[in-house]
Amino acid sequence: MPSRKNQKRVKSFLIRFFVISSLFLFLFLFLFLFPAAPAPAAPAAANPSLAEIAQKIEAAAAEYQVPAEILKAVAFVESGWRQFDAAGRPVVSRGSRPGLGIMQITSYNPADAAAVNALKYDIDYNIATGARIMLLKWDATPRIGDGDKSKLENWYFALWAYNSWSTVNNPRTAAARGRLAYQDKILKLMNTAYLGELTPPVAVTPMPLSSLPAGLPHRSSLWSTPEPAHMTLTPPARGGAETMVSLFARISGVNRYDTAANIAVTGWPLGAATVILTGRDGFLDTLAAIPLSKKEGAPILLTGAASLDHRTERALRFLQPLKVILLGPELSGETEAQVRTLLPQALLERIGGVDPYETAALIAAGFPPGRPAALVAAADAADPAALSLATAAAAAGYPLLLTGRDSLPPATRTALTALRPTALLTVSGGNRPTDAVLEEILQLTALPAEALTLYAGNDKYEAAAAVMQTTFPRVGKIFLASGATLADALGGAALAAQQSVPLILVPPTGVKQDGILADYLRSLPAGAEMEIFGGEAAVPDSAAAVIRDLLDAEGG
Repeated sequence: MPSRKNQKRVKSFLIRFFVISSLFLFLFLFLFLFPAAPAPAAPAAANPSLAEIAQKIEAAAAEYQVPAEILKAVAFVESGWRQFDAAGRPVVSRGSRPGLGIMQITSYNPADAAAVNALKYDIDYNIATGARIMLLKWDATPRIGDGDKSKLENWYFALWAYNSWSTVNNPRTAAARGRLAYQDKILKLMNTAYLGELTPPVAVTPMPLSSLPAGLPHRSSLWSTPEPAHMTLTPPARGGAETMVSLFARISGVNRYDTAANIAVTGWPLGAATVILTGRDGFLDTLAAIPLSKKEGAPILLTGAASLDHRTERALRFLQPLKVILLGPELSGETEAQVRTLLPQALLERIGGVDPYETAALIAAGFPPGRPAALVAAADAADPAALSLATAAAAAGYPLLLTGRDSLPPATRTALTALRPTALLTVSGGNRPTDAVLEEILQLTALPAEALTLYAGNDKYEAAAAVMQTTFPRVGKIFLASGATLADALGGAALAAQQSVPLILVPPTGVKQDGILADYLRSLPAGAEMEIFGGEAAVPDSAAAVIRDLLDAEGG
């Protein structure tokens, strides 16, 4: 028999258990019978009235020189004139880069939260962005007739490109699939009063099917305005529109020093153990240093020869490197002294020969022997193909050597003997050594002719694209830089090589719709990320829009 003391303990435990169980049961019944009131929902965003939306579209059309009838029809096809859905949420489509808002904008930088938020919640900003994109498509696509923006028929290719400048919107392709091409759908809609008096019908003559090629229309071809031609009821305003923020992700600055500094800070947000410092005019030295930057994990900064640029100084303070490589003989002792004062803990190393050939040889000496090497003739080194080859070589871990077009410098000869390369890479154009020099190099290295790869194209930009096509066949991101000055591309090449991302050098006239570069861009995955080195003056949004369309083209 349990003792009286134990009986009391059992009784006490049972009482406590009953009380606690009763409390839990009561709480459960209370919550079940009287559930908590839901938290008040955030106020739903409402669309303006259709009349107000019409006014907003007309205002944007006047500012950006786009017929209001075109913008109104596009907005209706894209979203039904809705910025927000029935629940008050922004209208957002599906996909890797979803369309946003009333104009279903897909040309934006996803990392720019402020811009994305504005596209979602600010209908005026969204409409203005759509108008500007339409104007960019006008500039980027083949001109029709006399290029008069008041003729509605002349917008046919711009409408095509607003949805996607790809064969999927070719009326021939669309008809084979039993559907109407996007731009023809817009024109058909414009012939009706789809929103009553807010959208009076306007007749628009479509492009004759017989005049269109099976693929994409060439920019260089002549296209007549379809007849009869019809004028917009609200003629586009003459004069320039106010510039908005760029539609594309950019790393830029007020000049080449600032751009290089911003590339370094953006690409190396946690700092860098090593930094390469080079003079603004030392293109050949910097070219050979691009593989060194990948090997050292180092950004490339530019500065004046006489003293340290203050933007470069700012970047050095941020990066806090343990080693600074001063490249070439151009940088003065004053510049070196300023770096020592700024970074007293850092090791300073100079790599500079009596000429760029020797500097490149000194850099190459730090690479292990028995691997391929790139060769560039220094006769015309400020060349997109040469920079592309340097970037590709860097990404693969190969050194780059400089040679004369007609002769092999002693420093390069010595470097080739020491490196014992297993293959040689070079490019066509002004940077290509002559056949005699290449034969001399093959004999020196005991390599067969098939060990030499020559990247070639119809021009230097096509040769540069051939390098990228071979080195980076399937990537989800590209960098763009101007191929005219190459100032922004030098710092950008270091980041591109570090991330194993192709650097596309854009011609001053823009990218053509056919050729090696266009084919390469179309071959990349649709929706590939794109980032630009430099501002609008270096790579205009209109040129970037063409590249964006090529990236998004069907078959990519």
